[in-house]
Amino acid sequence: MSAGNIVQAHEQSQGIEVKVQAGNTAVTKIQSAAAQRIANQQGRINEEFSKQVARQLDKSSPDAPVCPAFELDVGTVRLLNAAREGAAVDSAGGGDETLNAPSGIGVSKLVDNDLTVVKLYKELATRHDELVDVVEKKLKDQAN
Repeated sequence: MSAGNIVQAHEQSQGIEVKVQAGNTAVTKIQSAAAQRIANQQGRINEEFSKQVARQLDKSSPDAPVCPAFELDVGTVRLLNAAREGAAVDSAGGGDETLNAPSGIGVSKLVDNDLTVVKLYKELATRHDELVDVVEKKLKDQAN
């Protein structure tokens, strides 16, 4: 290979490197723009999700629509109802489509119900303790 051919090959090689670098720069810009769009979209999704959660948990708006991420399916509601009643789960209630259907009952309603049950239980326990105290006192009075 002659010196002229070597110089020419070197110049062609440098030209190709410049084109490759320009292509890499363009790809990097596109990747950055795509990453920014994805981040913006994720931010909007997070913001909307936060709004839905806030509406779901807002006690002042009990009629707020149930966020699907916090809605119980029919099968779960049936299972919880059976457990609370001490009954067997009704397996004849339908197929997977029926059991997996949304119930319209959100987790917040379940939590509210559980809090009500706990409150009633504590009231009952207090009344029971008072009754035990009265009975013990009556028994002591009768023994004396």
